[in-house]
Amino acid sequence: LTFSMATHALSSISLSHLGDRYGRKRIICIAAVIVFVFSLVSGFVRNEWELLICRGIQGIGTGMGNGPSTAYAAEISTMKFRAVALAVQGVGWGIGTAFGTGIAYFTVPTFGWRGLLIALSIIFLPSVILLFFIPESPRYDAEKGNIVAAESTLKVISKLNCKKLSGDISLSEGGAETGQNETGVCNVGESYELLKERKKTVDFWKVVGVSLTINFAYSAIIFAAPYYMN
Repeated sequence: LTFSMATHALSSISLSHLGDRYGRKRIICIAAVIVFVFSLVSGFVRNEWELLICRGIQGIGTGMGNGPSTAYAAEISTMKFRAVALAVQGVGWGIGTAFGTGIAYFTVPTFGWRGLLIALSIIFLPSVILLFFIPESPRYDAEKGNIVAAESTLKVISKLNCKKLSGDISLSEGGAETGQNETGVCNVGESYELLKERKKTVDFWKVVGVSLTINFAYSAIIFAAPYYMN
């Protein structure tokens, strides 16, 4: 779990920009497939090193999908429900932990930890399949010049919210021809340089510190809980 969380953190920082370059949906689907495959394979490993490698790659998958999924939740929802959409996406970690603990209670005594990993992978499979049927982010489609797809998605969203879609989609300068927004797609190094230019690096490290503290506290609670339950 520790190695998986470490690779998750590193890939969240270094790979999340792929969602801006190749599309939110595509990267989310690739990340979900990686998590599913290596979670399933983890149940059939022959030694600790194979388990470590599988868990590490699984962490890369969860980290790679972290940024695009957050962006997708913000871009696919309306202004009224955007905060709720982001909150629900964050709550997923807690729900997953609680659900996984419940599954472990029924599977580990009989099938061991291997059975738990295989069971969780099988339960996760329907969600992976459904991800291939979600629409692409309308913002990403608009930035790449795919106006028809963006309008189609927005019409569905407006219908679900009982609102009528009005007006046209406007692109930033050069968006329809170049497929890029005003700032372009940045990797982690370019993003940090941009933060330095805008004198926002201190704020960036504050956010990193808070996020790491929360994640380590969360992991500590998970590890320590069994010792206080006896």
